[in-house]
Amino acid sequence: MFKLKCVLLLLVVSILFLSGCTAETDEISKQVSIDQIIKKARNDAKELEDFQNKLYEQGFAMDDSTTLNKLGDDVTFNYSVFRKGTVGYIHIEFIEESKKNDELTLGFDANETNNPIIIHSDGLNSPTDYFQFKVSSGLDKQWVGIYFEGKKTDSSPNGEIVLNYGSDSWRSHY
Repeated sequence: MFKLKCVLLLLVVSILFLSGCTAETDEISKQVSIDQIIKKARNDAKELEDFQNKLYEQGFAMDDSTTLNKLGDDVTFNYSVFRKGTVGYIHIEFIEESKKNDELTLGFDANETNNPIIIHSDGLNSPTDYFQFKVSSGLDKQWVGIYFEGKKTDSSPNGEIVLNYGSDSWRSHY
């Protein structure tokens, strides 16, 4: 009788353990990735300022921001850098351009960063290279973001970013 009670007790404990592990696995699979969160936040925001406010709500602070940057004579864009501890996010939002069917290339100095994640609007396609985009309908109202984490736990990463569109290029430090 004692053995039967022990076996039943072990059976109940193992069933509870397995159901707990299954519930934990379900929770993990429901988690949304950071690129999905950022893309949804930008797509839901009507204006760039609304998106920036969402970043502020998440604890990010704007480190650098320039408006009406020029990439050659035809492309105008806003550039912003946000930081939160050792995490950073660079956001490039194109305002206007007159070229079409060209290639946008993004150069990102990742020496001080781990796992940069490139996030972009649906109008930019990146078929082969993570940092190259085919632009078929123009850059107007398109955007690119880079989420990155610093390799060092005690400082914010720094580096250089370069944009190339056709034969034109622009660079800045973050």
